[in-house]
Amino acid sequence: MILTSHIPFEQSGQRLDDAAKAIFPQLSKTQLRRIIDLGGCAVNQVMVRVASREVRQGDEIIIGVMEPERFVDVCLKKEELLFEDRHFLALNKASGINSQRTPYQLKGTAEYAVAMYLKGEGSSEPARVIHRLDRGTSGVMFFPKNKQAATYISDELKNSRVEKVYWAIVSDLPEQETWTVDA
Repeated sequence: MILTSHIPFEQSGQRLDDAAKAIFPQLSKTQLRRIIDLGGCAVNQVMVRVASREVRQGDEIIIGVMEPERFVDVCLKKEELLFEDRHFLALNKASGINSQRTPYQLKGTAEYAVAMYLKGEGSSEPARVIHRLDRGTSGVMFFPKNKQAATYISDELKNSRVEKVYWAIVSDLPEQETWTVDA
């Protein structure tokens, strides 16, 4: 849900989080600070990550609020992994799940599931997203388990040394057997 308003005279000169609390009383100050810290707030169409930023009368404030259904965790169990070694893991991302966290969705993503899996395995490494699949797309996602692996695979992707293959399920017989997409 996106909340939009303009700063009234009464809040002019206040901190962003204080003004936003007065304008959007349904949100707690803690919620507002978290949204701001994560980049889910814009003032005059510019993302703001500093809660103490001063606002002026007429400034447009936009707040992105996480929808309740997006708080659902996506759990990843060891047996659900397609591949894992000490450097990488691969999983099958289901359709309808975002690849990575956003300011509006912290949980319920493939990235969050991998982060929680790594934490459960005793790792202090963060989940690193090196490629994405659209929310409506299912498929294999590859995650490095440490910084060195992330650097390696990112370089391989950047230098076109990784071949990506996409499969599609169709209802009728297509006219062509294969396609190449230049993107």
